[in-house]
Amino acid sequence: MKDLKIIPTDDTPLIDFNISSGTFKMSGISIPENPIAFFVPVQDWVIQYVSGVNGAQIKVVLDFEYFNTSTVKFIIIILKEFKKSTDRNNQLTILWEYMEDDDDMLETGRELSELVEIPFVFAVKN
Repeated sequence: MKDLKIIPTDDTPLIDFNISSGTFKMSGISIPENPIAFFVPVQDWVIQYVSGVNGAQIKVVLDFEYFNTSTVKFIIIILKEFKKSTDRNNQLTILWEYMEDDDDMLETGRELSELVEIPFVFAVKN
């Protein structure tokens, strides 16, 4: 299995999933015109990764400036897939980064944490 890296555009986020470091980052703006076409390959990659990883430290970093509701749907799906990895002795950390004055993004992170039933680590971006 290879790392997954998708360069960001004006409408789609950076996707940088590095297997050797165990770090999976999604960041930027996410308002894809066709969210299914963009996110389903990402979702499929995560499903394949999770099915084969054991005893790893997995860190998911979510660092969005803005995203739409269709993106939220796929974030939830992807996080639930990562959550399945904890059944195989993997340690999962979700880091939600936000700007200090962006209370809406902080609240969205809290709501997502509750929805997927995974405690997030919240960090203000420098």
